[in-house]
Amino acid sequence: MFTIVGDSAARTGNLLETYARSLTHRVDAAITAEFGIRGAAASVLVAVLNWAEGRSLEELRLPLGVTQPAVTRIVDRLVADGLITRSRRPDDRREWVIGLTPDGRAQATALVEVRQAIVADDIAHLDPKLRRTLTTVLEDLLGNLTTGRISARSLCRFCDAHVCGHPVGCPVTAAANVAEARRREQAAP
Repeated sequence: MFTIVGDSAARTGNLLETYARSLTHRVDAAITAEFGIRGAAASVLVAVLNWAEGRSLEELRLPLGVTQPAVTRIVDRLVADGLITRSRRPDDRREWVIGLTPDGRAQATALVEVRQAIVADDIAHLDPKLRRTLTTVLEDLLGNLTTGRISARSLCRFCDAHVCGHPVGCPVTAAANVAEARRREQAAP
């Protein structure tokens, strides 16, 4: 039996962090077991599916929080596995851009589906009203974490953008748009 010592922010944070770690561990384990890839490689595939198609390695690297050598190694491996394409940017032949092969697109979609299935199982027992409350809380938390386009891409690196109604209904995109507009206003003379 356990004793609840009160409804403190520390307790809420502890519970949230514990759930987040559990979810991350279970998703990573399922993806590794099913597809044989780990963390950053899975994030690269989903990022290319969601927003990085036709973008440079640098544009991909920043939101994922990996070094240039690391993103190059990951992309090299995914190219060798036939999941990613790499080609010269048409308007600047010095820069490489990436895309998904048909197999890469299928695998990236499947990766998102694995995550969605795990989360769906986790919340299936919740009363619909509690689920709506959880959704509202998460929208607020994620919106508050979003400081611009790079942070939005980092936060949503494993999302199915269509589920959140991107771009109109997504709280992260909305917060990124507000942050970018503020940045432009502050930069204007």
